[in-house]
Amino acid sequence: MVQCHLQVVGSGKADTGLSIILFFDDHRYLFNCGEGTQRLCAEKGLNLFRVDTVFFTGLDARCAGGLFGTLLTLADAGKTHLELFGPTGLVRFFAASSCFYRRPSLELSLKEVGTGAIDGKVYRDENIEVTAVPLVCECSPTNLEIPSSKQKKPRTTFQTSILCYVITMKDIPGKFDPLAAKALNVPKGPLFGRLSKGETITLSDGKKIMPSQVVSEPFPGPCIAIIFCPDIHYISSVTSSSRLNRFALRAIENPKRKERHLCVVHMAVCAVLENRTYIEWAKSLGNNVHHILLLEDSLDAPLIFEAQAELLKLLSGCVDREMFQIPKDTSNLEKSERKVFCDLKKNILEKWNDIDAIFGESLLKYHLAPISRLGMDPTSITGRAYQDGIDSNTESKNETLFSSETWKSKDIASSRKSPSCFEDVGEMVFLGTGAAIPSKLRNVSGIYLHLYHRGGILLDCGEGTFGQILRVFGISEVNYFIVHLKLVFISHMHADHHLGVLRILEYRLKLDAEQPLIIMGPSELNVWLQEYEQVNGQLLHYVFLDNESFVCPQQPIVNYVSSNIGLQIETVPVLHCFHAYGIVLFDNLFEWKMVYSGDTMPCDALIRAGQDANLVIHEATFESTMEQVALEKGHCTYRQALDVCKAMRPHWIILTHFSQRYSKLPVIDSLSDTNLFVAFDLLRVPFSKLSQLPSLLPTLCELFKDDEGNSGKELQAAY
Repeated sequence: MVQCHLQVVGSGKADTGLSIILFFDDHRYLFNCGEGTQRLCAEKGLNLFRVDTVFFTGLDARCAGGLFGTLLTLADAGKTHLELFGPTGLVRFFAASSCFYRRPSLELSLKEVGTGAIDGKVYRDENIEVTAVPLVCECSPTNLEIPSSKQKKPRTTFQTSILCYVITMKDIPGKFDPLAAKALNVPKGPLFGRLSKGETITLSDGKKIMPSQVVSEPFPGPCIAIIFCPDIHYISSVTSSSRLNRFALRAIENPKRKERHLCVVHMAVCAVLENRTYIEWAKSLGNNVHHILLLEDSLDAPLIFEAQAELLKLLSGCVDREMFQIPKDTSNLEKSERKVFCDLKKNILEKWNDIDAIFGESLLKYHLAPISRLGMDPTSITGRAYQDGIDSNTESKNETLFSSETWKSKDIASSRKSPSCFEDVGEMVFLGTGAAIPSKLRNVSGIYLHLYHRGGILLDCGEGTFGQILRVFGISEVNYFIVHLKLVFISHMHADHHLGVLRILEYRLKLDAEQPLIIMGPSELNVWLQEYEQVNGQLLHYVFLDNESFVCPQQPIVNYVSSNIGLQIETVPVLHCFHAYGIVLFDNLFEWKMVYSGDTMPCDALIRAGQDANLVIHEATFESTMEQVALEKGHCTYRQALDVCKAMRPHWIILTHFSQRYSKLPVIDSLSDTNLFVAFDLLRVPFSKLSQLPSLLPTLCELFKDDEGNSGKELQAAY
């Protein structure tokens, strides 16, 4: 019996982009691969390795922000072939990404669907037939010119080419009637099976029995329509399409049979879902149609990375409530603010009152076969509130910790006090502390420096950085921290360090940020961003500065950066890959110095540049016994990183970028260092409280001492 269901992976809100998986017994089909897709699938046990075909509705961060990270992981896990369909620009986008995506072991078949497609039928196999429907924006320019100057470009957005998809399942075989077969003297056994498979049989007396005599009529295969309408300027293209009307979606060849069952997934913004013309089109599709609404411009989303929330709840209750805060969702909002989200959804559903529609959330299922299970299944929906407070599990942990000698170190002040220069500087937030790929507990690289009135700086920006920022600062504050972000430093062109920058830039466009975002990075990053602009017809608002320009910075560029963020910057070529850099930040006003290594092996140049720094943040990817692996991959072990940092004679050392084989804590050699800490995702530390960190490390070691090897075994093969 055929079993099939559709499942929402990313609802387009907060942590995830827009993505859906269609499940059959033997196949998986992925529609879009937005940010957070890989991490969510890993946490919830959705196996992307079995996906052989991916269909993209668009090529922006919402739809494709998680693509390259997922491809790298699939390739390293041994996948050898993948077929990708998308709008015009797909091939060009891949060509532009060759500077960081190189996996010849994974053969990719790229197929573009342009606006000139005749019948739109792009894919067919034993399960489904897929039709792509290109949409045209009413305001799309015929030729998009990207200005050479990034400083004065207009903040205008177009989506030049997007697609909707119509997926028609093959007819579902009718039900075999054993009583009817017995009445025709068919002996029970293999002949039953042959009849149920559609074969005509001959009995021992020569009588022929046809399947139609014992099997009910096949049920018309259900149809799924995925409608991507990111702006009201696409509405007329949807409603006027001959491929998206009731007849095209539901008609079957035999007029005596019923219409196909239809499920419509709407990936749309609020303005579209409230539009009268769009709603009337949805109504015109007929009765007995189920509609799933993915409101992708709303930040109202529950916590979906529950393992991270559970860990932070434990750390908040057992270690430090201020530095380890439970990730924020709508439960952290004031009652009046929560009401805004509730009213928004309520108003939309009131306008859709004659239509069978619900809002989709991550992991919502829609069963398509067998027909007896047809319909919505919300039982898998993830996300629950994580309120402050200590539960029984945390209380038990606390009792153990308080009774141990280790806990007493928490009350012993560090021998090194935070220098006065850090008193009013700001705070740092570790958004991602894992290496290579995201895991349940550690996202990929990113650190937000909140320098109060001077704005923010991002040190690397891996996929999912935006979602982490939102979970730290909350729905009501995220816009402030994105608008006041002044500079993004990308250390090198590996996917786990830069793929999140597109989501940040796109979100700033929505907020109409006045000042362009300064992006520092390797020259290849600028080429990639410019190609992205051309492919998506989206004018990003940024100023690019090559990292190489800051190795020996000249006065004009020093003045430009200093006038924007109030800091002096020096970059340092490090030992990792081509065009890899560390960074040194100088604050002449408060007289402090900070070093961030990016990814590197032990590097003498970084040691020289970082002399007498107040704070060094350094990668420590592998445990101390894995020097050969670290050498092969261009990284440091824990001991190597510590030795490099000590050679700079800093006040404080924070190690980060740990292999995902270490799920909670890296393998810590010694607790004797009084100025050392290891970073966790969403760790939030005021500069003035750096002195408190080292005394927390013994507590963390005690807390996780019973974790078996502290090892993320499922990820060891990947990194």
